[in-house]
Amino acid sequence: ADVGTYDNGFLVADPREAYVIETAGHEWAVKRIESTLGISNIHSIGADWERLSPSAERHAIGQGWWRPEQGRLHFAEAYCDFSSRQFGGGSRRRARSCAVLKKRRGEIDVRTMMALLRDHSDGKDPEESFREEPPTDISICWHYTEEVGVNTAASLVADLCADGSRLPVLWCSFYSPCLGVFLPLFIEDQIPAALTVGDAEPSDESLWWLFRKLEHAVRQDPSGEAAAAVRAVWRDFQDEMLETAYQIAAEARRIIDAGRAEEAAQKLTDYMHRNVRRARSTLQDMLTQGPLTAAADSRTE
Repeated sequence: ADVGTYDNGFLVADPREAYVIETAGHEWAVKRIESTLGISNIHSIGADWERLSPSAERHAIGQGWWRPEQGRLHFAEAYCDFSSRQFGGGSRRRARSCAVLKKRRGEIDVRTMMALLRDHSDGKDPEESFREEPPTDISICWHYTEEVGVNTAASLVADLCADGSRLPVLWCSFYSPCLGVFLPLFIEDQIPAALTVGDAEPSDESLWWLFRKLEHAVRQDPSGEAAAAVRAVWRDFQDEMLETAYQIAAEARRIIDAGRAEEAAQKLTDYMHRNVRRARSTLQDMLTQGPLTAAADSRTE
């Protein structure tokens, strides 16, 4: 089967603490995050792990990947395949995210994270400004080319809340985030069905497949004009949701605290469905008319 797999890393957090978990087969390492940190599809936990799977060191020594005299196991050196073609791109993507987050520490917000996930910098200058122009190389927002061979499939920004004044807001974007919109989702009720539909076959019932179709259409215009037009179409909608999502998150929190969880769930459901319907309608306009025409129409409304 034409399926690519690799060991994964995970960020696990609540409003007070955060950890990185990296896996290698059945082995794993856990590192506590003390500051800003980015991860990518390479192993990055060294000897600074906080917890280690019981057999990780023994297995690495048994395979000849580590020697006892080297001291505390360096998880990445022992388990990362640095010869893999994934390593170079993953290393640059991680360096880019780490540099941006470190530079903006203390002022990172949801817009920062969205911009980072949409970034097209090739990572050769990790501290450069965000780049919108179509990428020619590997970037955090990956686009398929014959050389790269993969495309970003989805993105998520989890905006937690430490003081309990509102519900957490989960911002989800499908396929290429630079050509889409981050929709605010809430786990206090069911996610709209259009966001859960989809399998290996294309379907217009699936928002994910519609966003994929849009990216493929934009890909035919190497000038970047279609991509810029798509971003213009989404801009006002995104700004509007960045305001209304936090209003309803605070309102729902108050309603839940008053003992009316079902009422809050219904408000959240209605809100999510309205956003999904608008996203679908906008997608269909762009897919039918083309992004440049849709952008012109949106400016004349």
